[in-house]
Amino acid sequence: MPNFRLTTTRFAMGATRTKVLNSQKYISIDISIRYDLPQEDYISTIVHEMIHYYIDYNDLQDDDSH
Repeated sequence: MPNFRLTTTRFAMGATRTKVLNSQKYISIDISIRYDLPQEDYISTIVHEMIHYYIDYNDLQDDDSH
């Protein structure tokens, strides 16, 4: 289960971060609330970051550009 965090960063609408400590993987999804955007934009960002989560969680190769 990813840890969701709300941020106020202006650099990205969302980010997926993975840390490995003592062979345990921790994945967090950051969503920026800095901008006043439509709900659909936030949903799209969450879906996009969940794809990154899936790739990281399952140790899949991801060479493709965004």
